[in-house]
Amino acid sequence: MDKASADINQLVARGYDRIADRYLERYSVSAVRSQKLAELCEGLPAHARVLSAAAPASVARQLVDCSFVVTDVDASASQIERARRNVLEAQFIAADMMAVELPGCAFDAVAAFYSITHLPRDERSDVLKRITGWLKSGGRLLASFGVTPFDGYQAGWLGIAMF
Repeated sequence: MDKASADINQLVARGYDRIADRYLERYSVSAVRSQKLAELCEGLPAHARVLSAAAPASVARQLVDCSFVVTDVDASASQIERARRNVLEAQFIAADMMAVELPGCAFDAVAAFYSITHLPRDERSDVLKRITGWLKSGGRLLASFGVTPFDGYQAGWLGIAMF
């Protein structure tokens, strides 16, 4: 990872640390996300191993409620702290998804909501390759991607600078 990418990733992590409560108040509930997660739950066997990649704690909660073995990776220490308090059954790893070392072919599914969009467009294929390596053969990826061509810094997203 080059310095510019590392700087962006640190900006994002620090930003989420600063707005953790505000973010959770605003984005912890999403009817569309809940429906897509329910569809994922229906398509996987009980006790499937699922990775939540920097998604809100509510994602880990819904996955645990589906009887999955959940691992959550997030670079924001504040988000991890809140998630650990609310989803005791999941394993949480404080790490950048572009740098974390996870075992290959270990997960039946990966849920990546609101995380891939924080990467510069030229790095998104790299994270998708990483995710592919973490998935078992036939594994599933449930992810959100931006709907606009915007790729850059926002000065006042929830009151902070964000990429």
